[in-house]
Amino acid sequence: MKLSEIHIRDPFILPFEGKYYLFGTPGKYAWKGAGGFWCYLSDDLENWSEPIKCFEAPEGFWATENYWAPEVHYYNGRFYMFASFSAKGHMRAVQILSADKPQGPYEVWSCPLTPNDWMCLDGPFLYKSNDGKLLMIWSSFDDNGYLEAIAYSEDGTISGKWKHCEKALSAINGGHGMIFKTFNGYPIFTMHYPNTPYGDERPLLIRINEISDEPYLQIV
Repeated sequence: MKLSEIHIRDPFILPFEGKYYLFGTPGKYAWKGAGGFWCYLSDDLENWSEPIKCFEAPEGFWATENYWAPEVHYYNGRFYMFASFSAKGHMRAVQILSADKPQGPYEVWSCPLTPNDWMCLDGPFLYKSNDGKLLMIWSSFDDNGYLEAIAYSEDGTISGKWKHCEKALSAINGGHGMIFKTFNGYPIFTMHYPNTPYGDERPLLIRINEISDEPYLQIV
């Protein structure tokens, strides 16, 4: 499969042991229903496998809709998927799933982590540059649609004072991005584009550079 054939929002790519693993919000089920999550594998970021079902809700799972924005991290020999879920009469919440392989199958690992009275959405993405600067990309809107903004921590800590960069990383009506590095060490920014929730969204991969001055990241 090519990326143009993969209908997902909120793409997240995990490089691991020579392969790239692509996760995201299934476009078909983004607004209605709860179809679980799928994973796509690639050796070269151009050719992708058919979808692999990596999470299916167990019987009695509380969430019945809006299975959104899965992101996967490797830690201490296991893979942890952070995603948001919703149900009628229940605030959207972030919950953790876990698996022993990047493509799953994932199982419920935690209860909902976010406060019961908060409506929680996908959080921003943090990126540490080669010179140690802590950067954050996050999605917002302007008059032209969805965009990906940049902020940075002035003291390099998560709790430090964050400063918003005036120039956006991308302002082409696409968003919910993240950054990963290829096995050759190149930083790649990916987001869904365009931000039209009716079937057109696809993962878009864009090479970026780190630069010394604001906004510290730029599209090549």
